[in-house]
Amino acid sequence: MKMEERVEALEVHVMHLMRTVEELSDLSHQQADEIKRLNRRLELMLEREAQRQHDSSEPPPPDQKPPHY
Repeated sequence: MKMEERVEALEVHVMHLMRTVEELSDLSHQQADEIKRLNRRLELMLEREAQRQHDSSEPPPPDQKPPHY
């Protein structure tokens, strides 16, 4: 194999590797964005649930006796 052929083969190989790296980088960014979006949704859901639990745990009226009486 001539030196020129070897260099050309290496260049082609490097081009394929560069394309693969770019594709993986894009995929990584997409996944990071999706994780951020899902984390925001989870935080909102947790806040809503905490608020729902807070709203449903109203104290008993002042004239009501505690359950141990």
